[in-house]
Amino acid sequence: MAHRTLIALALLFAVALAPLAVDDVTCSGKPNFAALESKGYFLWRDQGGWHLRWVTKGQRHDFAGTIASDGPFVTCEGTEQGSSDAVVLASPEVIRFDSRSSGGVKGLDFAVDHRATKISFNLQMDGQAVPADLVRLGFRGVRPEGVPFRVELRPSGLSASPRGE
Repeated sequence: MAHRTLIALALLFAVALAPLAVDDVTCSGKPNFAALESKGYFLWRDQGGWHLRWVTKGQRHDFAGTIASDGPFVTCEGTEQGSSDAVVLASPEVIRFDSRSSGGVKGLDFAVDHRATKISFNLQMDGQAVPADLVRLGFRGVRPEGVPFRVELRPSGLSASPRGE
């Protein structure tokens, strides 16, 4: 239990120090991507919460990463996962995922508590930090300056509470 607490604190510290940040408005709306025509990560938020997808352009790739927040995640659900894929709520503030894909679209959906102010993304492909040009944010497909990166949340209800409050 103490080991898990130390890991969570270390990840929260990393969230606070993540040097590259974008605002959550940049992440509004679903980016344009297709399973056999795109490769990389696609992140957006909408009324249903936050969505992260990964696609391979028909090639085999391993996707893994950590998503951490300074507030608890209130929902976390994998989408289109295979038997060897994992999406895990490692602690109330940390999601870990590991997925192998050679086609199609895989990903996860999540929401953070309404008091959260930031979400940090550490994304990997094939065991290495994914290049920023393979990450698209929001409907405009903005690229972060680098990976890992942090999304700063406005306090106006962009995250979710357990009851939609």
